[in-house]
Amino acid sequence: ETSQQEKVPETSQPQKAPAPTQQQPTNVLDPADNNFMNKGTSAPDNSQVTVPPVKSDPPANSRTESKDKFVPEPPANVPEQQSQKVPEQQSQPVAAVAAPPAAPVPEQPPAQEQQNVPAQPSSAIESDSSPKIPNHPPPAEPQPVLDSSNEKPAEQQPKPIEDSQPPTVAATGDASTAAEHSTNAPAIGMLEKQCSGGNGRRFMIAVVSSPGHFLARQAIRNTWKNEAVKKNIQLKFFVGQVPDSMKDLENRLNSEADMVRLTDFVENYHNLTAKAIDIFSYGYDNCMDGVFKVDDDSFVRVNRLVSFLEQQNDWHRLYAGAMNRNAPVIKDPNGRWYAYDQYPHEHWPTYANGPGFFLGRDGLAYIAKNRSWIPKIRIDDAAVGVWTQQLNLNIVQMHTSIYEYHPNSNAIFQNPINANEALRLYRGESFLPAACDRAQTEFACLCWGNPEYSSDAVGDCWWRAGTAKYADNTLRS
Repeated sequence: ETSQQEKVPETSQPQKAPAPTQQQPTNVLDPADNNFMNKGTSAPDNSQVTVPPVKSDPPANSRTESKDKFVPEPPANVPEQQSQKVPEQQSQPVAAVAAPPAAPVPEQPPAQEQQNVPAQPSSAIESDSSPKIPNHPPPAEPQPVLDSSNEKPAEQQPKPIEDSQPPTVAATGDASTAAEHSTNAPAIGMLEKQCSGGNGRRFMIAVVSSPGHFLARQAIRNTWKNEAVKKNIQLKFFVGQVPDSMKDLENRLNSEADMVRLTDFVENYHNLTAKAIDIFSYGYDNCMDGVFKVDDDSFVRVNRLVSFLEQQNDWHRLYAGAMNRNAPVIKDPNGRWYAYDQYPHEHWPTYANGPGFFLGRDGLAYIAKNRSWIPKIRIDDAAVGVWTQQLNLNIVQMHTSIYEYHPNSNAIFQNPINANEALRLYRGESFLPAACDRAQTEFACLCWGNPEYSSDAVGDCWWRAGTAKYADNTLRS
């Protein structure tokens, strides 16, 4: 089926809407899932964010963010390490500062109980074409980064992708196996004792997927999952409950042996945060020393991921990815990444961009143990930065390729790609990604390094994408 596309406003300069003034949020939407642009119903008031205190005595010094810049600073040539600082006075939960005065906002209906936002009717199975506006806020502008082997990036060929049929979706799972169902109730009591005895080097790859993304999942199984299997790395796809409009997919989903079905939320874009909490809790409950969480429209170079992790001394305190620093909190209540009602600050704490990042066991444990009351901020990747900012984690820049006109073959993962592009990358081909090709998408301005757009123009394009009004859309490819 042909996907509807949401157009980015064509204004040359973004117009920032004033922040809301009411104490109650306006039409607060519940966090997270992967139904690309579906619009959810109301959810509870999270306007005053409270982060659970750390159970040990944290450092007293607090970190400050002073840089006012929309596009996060690009990664350095050498992986950067720093520690997240701990806010002062941790004897009490940390409460967010109230939003500053601004123009009045019309009153909205009262919020409803969260964690089960119904999805709007949409196409059940995704198309392998027509790139969409991304799920996550903008990545940092990439810089040339070479790994320790001094390999040079493969030359890219800026030409349109050839027309081809998407890969055939074979039957998934084994006849004697079925998808795993997980309620993710944290088994905290004896868990640490049960998990002891390992070498601290066991991790899993958690692929964030949606019910209808059969093509994307099969492409991963046919390509880079093979490399994970060779290295005995566990890879699981995570999908929540399907809405009533997609119940016909249940049997097919339950036949996928490498899938974990999360039971406490219905698949929807605004339930992505609920899904992230469940994934991290699953990793913690299954004694993982870390979880590499990645979207299903990504191509992971498993050998490079393993090489990167082998260079890190302490996986438990590791938080690694394409780091966004001083990213502004969107104040327009109609914006795609609006969360000012839940986190009324000018900037987010440092966080890893959503398409892929690694979180070690200290972060997993904190989220799993406090899952019932950590703030369910609807921007799922930024929420991880809020939750973990007081844990004094080691923040490490990971070499990634996110929305790049000339993707770097040395990157640990590339995003976004479709199922056909995953097969081409696995064969070692280089090509212009569909997400950056004006012949295939009107959102090519989102790609860094596009010769038709300056860096400032790309930043403006991301700003317009983030502040554009929500609209229902079909599942992303």
